[in-house]
Amino acid sequence: MNDETSQRLEPYDTHSLQSFDIGYLSGFYADRYDMSDEQLQTLALFRAKALFNQEVERTIKASSIELLKSAPTYQILNTEYALFPAWFLTFRYQAQPYTILVNGQTGKVIGAVPYDKPKVTIWFIVIGCIASIISSFLTYGLLLRDGGELDKSIGMILIFIGTMFFLGFLSFRNVKKSVALTRAKETNTFVKERQEGM
Repeated sequence: MNDETSQRLEPYDTHSLQSFDIGYLSGFYADRYDMSDEQLQTLALFRAKALFNQEVERTIKASSIELLKSAPTYQILNTEYALFPAWFLTFRYQAQPYTILVNGQTGKVIGAVPYDKPKVTIWFIVIGCIASIISSFLTYGLLLRDGGELDKSIGMILIFIGTMFFLGFLSFRNVKKSVALTRAKETNTFVKERQEGM
């Protein structure tokens, strides 16, 4: 399965692990690991270092951060295999398969439903035009009223409108990425192979 998709399903609570019982798999399918112990340890160390650096950057209050050197030490004492529950919901939209994943322990959902690109584009343009027109009228009207000086509250409103538009754009990019993960060939192949095998 796509690594980014499976990592997005995390976290799982490993403190509540229970000993394996074949009854857990009744009516479900399970996969054995497809990576060696050494590959998993390398991946774990790589991810641990990335998480460590991310946490360091998060705790530093600055507008720009550049880590010049990072050399944390890690030690893997023991490795054990575990099964983590994940639900797959597969559907078709305009002859394209989409698969949404759900963390079976926490309920966290990975993926998004498809959207009508022309409608979204039109709405984005319409909202952008309306925000621009309102901003222009507010700015022009206040400049005339105040003899060329812009009221601070109106400036704040204009900044708010611009910020909301920018945040909407970023949210839309996240939705596009989620839809792309929902359509990932690796995930759809993974699910299809298992559904045909049942």
